[in-house]
Amino acid sequence: MKYIIGLGNPGFEYEKNRHNIGFLFLDFIAEKAKCAFVKEKNYHLAKTRTYALIKPQTYMNNSGIVVKSLINEQFNDIIIVVDDINLPFGSLRIREQGGDGGHNGLKSIIENINSDNFTRIRIGVGSPENKKLSDYVLEDFSQDEFSQLNDIFDFAYNLIKQFIHRDYQTMLNYYSKNKRSYSERFQDDQNQRPKEENK
Repeated sequence: MKYIIGLGNPGFEYEKNRHNIGFLFLDFIAEKAKCAFVKEKNYHLAKTRTYALIKPQTYMNNSGIVVKSLINEQFNDIIIVVDDINLPFGSLRIREQGGDGGHNGLKSIIENINSDNFTRIRIGVGSPENKKLSDYVLEDFSQDEFSQLNDIFDFAYNLIKQFIHRDYQTMLNYYSKNKRSYSERFQDDQNQRPKEENK
C-alpha cells in the first residue's frame, strides 16, 4: 500500500491557505478516484485498492506524529506533498530524500521518523514580497491562483500515478520528460490571464 500524505492545517479558516496545498491536492485526487475521506484518530483517510490518501489533523508543525504512526522502515512506500515558497507559483519539484528546506511540516516528519529518506513533491506557492513569511503562507490563494490549481494538480496527479503504480524512478522519468511542456503550458496560461487589480 502506498501512502500519499498531503500536509496542511485542519479547520475551515485554513482551508484555502497556501500552506494547505497538500490538503487541496488530496481533495483533487479523491474526487478523481471517487473516494471519500473518513475521520480516523488524528488524520483523515480516503482509500482505494492500491493507495491511501492521508491528511494529518495534528496541524502542520506536528505532521510527523501521524506519519510515524503510519509507517514502518519501508519509507519508499510514502510520498509527502507540501507547499514551497522557494519555488514560483505552479512549479513542481520532486525529491527522493533531503532536508526540510525550512518547512516545519517536513521538519516534524524528519524528527519523528528519524530519517529524511522519503519521497516528497514540493508545489511552488511563490514567495512574499513585503509580507512576513508566516502571514503569507497562511493567506488564502488569490482568486486567480485558485483558478489555476486544477492545472497544477493535474500534472502532479500524473506524477503521483507513476509512483503509485510503479516507483520513484518511473515518476522521475515522467517528470523529466514532461516538466518542460507543463511549464510552458502553465506559463502561457498565466500570460493570457488578466491581472487582478486587488489581491
